[in-house]
Amino acid sequence: DQNFGNNITQSVRDLAVSVASYFPWPLRSACCGQEMTYLISYSNNGTKSVSDATIEIHLSAHAQYQNTSLSEPELNEPVTAPGNKLIYNLPDPLPPGFSGEIHVVVLLTCPVESAPMIVTHVRIEPNAGDYTQQDNHYNAQDEVMCSLDTNDKAVTPQGCGEEGFITAFDSLTYLIR
Repeated sequence: DQNFGNNITQSVRDLAVSVASYFPWPLRSACCGQEMTYLISYSNNGTKSVSDATIEIHLSAHAQYQNTSLSEPELNEPVTAPGNKLIYNLPDPLPPGFSGEIHVVVLLTCPVESAPMIVTHVRIEPNAGDYTQQDNHYNAQDEVMCSLDTNDKAVTPQGCGEEGFITAFDSLTYLIR
């Protein structure tokens, strides 16, 4: 009749962060000139409180910070730092089992013709002494797939020369955006 799950056998710190991105309807991917939102989930999976915990977000050069929506009222707006970096101070101390979300809205400022990959790096600190350090950072990658032309198509292979000649044996693969 003993519930061993209620007994802490080891006192550990274990912070974690994950990131998902989403786009305003009807978009289904990152689109230049449009807003995109990062949903950043964080938690203390350990058995002891963590002081001075922060989340650092290194935005892509093509992502311009717009605003933040916070799930916890004790969180403040981010501190901005050089290099397109945002820093959020988490509740102090961050108790065991605590989790929260931060919604960060960015405007994608990339030129449409470049079709870049939007890469954002998110890290939760402190890392020293963390039980599972692999989940203390996350790289979010979103390929810009939007087009301004609603009938935009791409084909491979593109063929040779200005006319795009192909052989009679080549198969064509179309991407219709």
